[in-house]
Amino acid sequence: MAHVAFGLKGTIMVSILFIGETFGYACLYMIIEAQNLMQVLGKYQAFDGWELHHFMCLASLIFLPTMLLRNLSILSYFSAAGMAASLSLLVGVTVDGLTGAAPNPETCSPPDCTGSIINPSATDLMKLESLGVVSGIVMVGFAGNSPMILCIFYP
Repeated sequence: MAHVAFGLKGTIMVSILFIGETFGYACLYMIIEAQNLMQVLGKYQAFDGWELHHFMCLASLIFLPTMLLRNLSILSYFSAAGMAASLSLLVGVTVDGLTGAAPNPETCSPPDCTGSIINPSATDLMKLESLGVVSGIVMVGFAGNSPMILCIFYP
């Protein structure tokens, strides 16, 4: 579309923007995965002394080889596993919300713990200080334009 609307210069500019956007998403993804790995693996003795940049290198070693695949249909199995994980999370949150179980006082106490649909905890309607973070999280889910790169390079 950029080529039809703006010619060769428009195609190059849109390609640079999309590649920059995709590179930004990849960097953000590596940071998020490193933080997750640090939370999950950081409690084990083998990872004592590891800092965030060590976990970023580990996340890179795990995820960057998937970018070198010639046949991307292999990634569909990981996508199916991710969908199954998301579905199980949805079911777990729904069941937990509907059962009305009180939080375990040994692990957390109100107001740090949230309630359920049946046993709700006190909440604020809106916290303006976290509006930027929340809107950023929502926008990331709807801003995935990386498939457009394929349309530009392989018309």
